[in-house]
Amino acid sequence: WTTAGADSTQALRRIRAWHDASKSTRDRHLRFWERYHMALQDKIKQRPQKLRPDYVPRQDCNDPVHAVKKLLVTWGLLLEKKAQRAEKERRKAVRKQIKARQDRLSEL
Repeated sequence: WTTAGADSTQALRRIRAWHDASKSTRDRHLRFWERYHMALQDKIKQRPQKLRPDYVPRQDCNDPVHAVKKLLVTWGLLLEKKAQRAEKERRKAVRKQIKARQDRLSEL
């Protein structure tokens, strides 16, 4: 700029503004790069699953049997949660009955 005899302040301000505006993107890319490359230094069992040597990417297939199996697993988990909630409510009711019985006995 100085050799051409032009004023460079406006251009430098514009460059600085672009640089400052892209700071969040640069930070995000840096965090991603660090997470990936530093994870390669970890023990294999502590790495993210995608960075392990024996990782096989999951393939979503259009096989109806696969879809039914997936649905059955989901339903099984839902039924298990429902059973856990029912058991929790049952235990709560039993504790309430025992406490009521103990209160009645202590009044006598």
